[in-house]
Amino acid sequence: AENAVALRDSDFVFFEELFARAPAGTLMLVLETTHRQFPALARAAWRGGGDAVAAACPRVRSNRGYSLCLLKRSAAPAGVEGGEADAFGPESEELSELFSRFEEDDRRQRRKALDEESVG
Repeated sequence: AENAVALRDSDFVFFEELFARAPAGTLMLVLETTHRQFPALARAAWRGGGDAVAAACPRVRSNRGYSLCLLKRSAAPAGVEGGEADAFGPESEELSELFSRFEEDDRRQRRKALDEESVG
């Protein structure tokens, strides 16, 4: 829990710097027990790597949830609209909707933790 708090408090700057320095072709696969921090992690990767970073959240049976894949391409695809190459960039409507759901899950979990803390 301390690591999650430290990452959140720093706005995931570690991952921003990681993607700023990562060479093209770098793939980060996040196999986390929860998906709630994926939006913040992807935003940090986009801040560091710009539009060259593609993101996807495949469903994974082994953890009964989602994983996060971040790929730093050699460059953002030029002039491609609606194609597979740009389907999961920062402007992706599909990813935006999924991340909105993940962020709501995070808010709900934080409220629950605060409620449990105040009772206990």
